[in-house]
Amino acid sequence: MSERELKVVREVLELVERHGLSQMEWEADGVKIVVSADTVAESAPVEAAPPDYSEMENVRLLTAPLTGTFYRSATPDTPPFIEVGQSVEVGDTIGVLEAMKVFNEVPAEVGGTVLDIPAQNGTLIQRGDPLVVLQEDAA
Repeated sequence: MSERELKVVREVLELVERHGLSQMEWEADGVKIVVSADTVAESAPVEAAPPDYSEMENVRLLTAPLTGTFYRSATPDTPPFIEVGQSVEVGDTIGVLEAMKVFNEVPAEVGGTVLDIPAQNGTLIQRGDPLVVLQEDAA
């Protein structure tokens, strides 16, 4: 398939998805494309189910202390404060929440190993939303 044909197919799929069409047919230069909503749904990426940490011991969910935009790093040019697999200690910064143009560092309440970071960079987070999943250090 040529680049032009691929572009047309992508545009047809986008139209079907954007406008919620159940089916769309397009024909030009002897090429006919028939797309149904089922085709678009099958080709759409499927979000993975969140990991189940219930079987693990000492798992701790660190939640947002306030509503704001969550950032994993201090600036776009600096590395994230934490990564999955990294060890953190009490008080280490796990992210920043921007609320009313004020940037608030979010400290780790417990020490442990980062299992997951469900909060997406640059997204609005509500108070109590999960930010980080830790496996707490054994006492």
